Amino acid sequence: MKKEYKLVGKVTIPEKKRKEVKSIIQKILYLGGIREKETIEIDGRQCITAGIPKWNAREDINFNYNMFTNTSYEAGRLYLKAGSIKNPCNHDKEYDFVMNLIRVVLESYSTTPCYLCCDNIPCFIVDYARVINEMIGKRLSFPNRNKMWKMYYALHMNGCENIATREILEMARTTEVEESAVEHFLTVFCVGSNEPIVPRNFCRIDKKEFGNSFTLNILENIRQSMEELINTEGKEKVFEFLKNLLGKKYAQRKLFAEEDNLYGTVAAGSLYLLPAMLGKAYSLITGEEFWKTWEKLDLGTGYEDIISPKNDVPPIKGAEEDIEFYRALGKQNEDELMRYKGDKELMLSDNMQNAIERWKRAYGQVTEKEIKKLEMEKALKKLLEDFFYVWNLRVLDTAFVREFLKHKNDDRYKRAMIVLIELIDKETKYFVELTKREANIWMIREIRDADEMIEINAYLGMLRNHLRRKEILGF
Repeated sequence: MKKEYKLVGKVTIPEKKRKEVKSIIQKILYLGGIREKETIEIDGRQCITAGIPKWNAREDINFNYNMFTNTSYEAGRLYLKAGSIKNPCNHDKEYDFVMNLIRVVLESYSTTPCYLCCDNIPCFIVDYARVINEMIGKRLSFPNRNKMWKMYYALHMNGCENIATREILEMARTTEVEESAVEHFLTVFCVGSNEPIVPRNFCRIDKKEFGNSFTLNILENIRQSMEELINTEGKEKVFEFLKNLLGKKYAQRKLFAEEDNLYGTVAAGSLYLLPAMLGKAYSLITGEEFWKTWEKLDLGTGYEDIISPKNDVPPIKGAEEDIEFYRALGKQNEDELMRYKGDKELMLSDNMQNAIERWKRAYGQVTEKEIKKLEMEKALKKLLEDFFYVWNLRVLDTAFVREFLKHKNDDRYKRAMIVLIELIDKETKYFVELTKREANIWMIREIRDADEMIEINAYLGMLRNHLRRKEILGF
């Protein structure tokens, strides 16, 4: 069964950030090989090419082709205002990966909590963020993930009622919670427990010592005080006290804490603990399911204006290292990324380095007779037709086609085109009784290995990367 990826929660991209977000998404689509097919007229015929997806006036963007996998999709669409993606039915894992990069961008920029999930379980997004930074030099932050109690609440309220707290706490193993407040982590930890969490070094202390203690010790002190209150005052009265207390701001709660009784002790706990911890303590004592108690308290996620106890552990922090896009795609090298990265060094295979030397020799060996004979428009039209009908519905880059049409009389471009044609037709010489097209369709298409197709894609990418092309072919 195919996994379902989506953003859970409301996506809100502020107006002042929309231009920036649209630019980032367009770059990721381009670098991820996601295109929109379009038609271009060549030599009197309408030919299909693959162009860079563009935003329309409604802030939607369409796409239906993957340059890396040479896959045509049914129409996919991203709606920026809604923060949603309409997936084509025939999408593949490479498509899912690029879409998830975009979802991570939306999650990062959203002012309202939303989270990338797979089958309603939150995904580890730190690796996606590292890929994005390696691709476009943009380091993202995730303020909504740093507060894990808010994350748990938002997921629960948006169709993920069955999510286990361990799925949230797993986030703590990644660097995405490096600035997470300890109290949020501990709140989720406590809410997910079916019994009181009593620390090994627990001790009863006066409320005046809460600030010098630690969260779990304070919580158990509060739970025991609350249990005494329920036994003497009744759970209804204690509940009304909690509802009143937990809806107040810090200054008002501090006034409650000045009372010299058990109510004052519970109120003092609210200065150091998030409200869900007190709600959980109440539900454990009464035997009521936590979310029923929380729904009746009607606090949303509740206040956050608390003091951190001195003896809590520091926030979790991990080392960051960017992840190369090609590794994230499961590839062993950057052979197919020749069109990107300008003239920066690429991690190329030995086969590709040898291929580059062959391109150089072939380019220099093109004769004046071959150059004079080539008609660029006819060659491009045949190339597009062959790529689509012979080579399994492959589509060429629109910008590549337009550039070669623009320079159709330039001998340098003609030389480069002749080398490309030779790469495609190189095995046809073994089937003299067939036309080149027949040989490609009937014989070569079935036996040509992946490395040969990668070389052709790499050569096309090199032609579009002007810095790389200058370095290899000299123009």
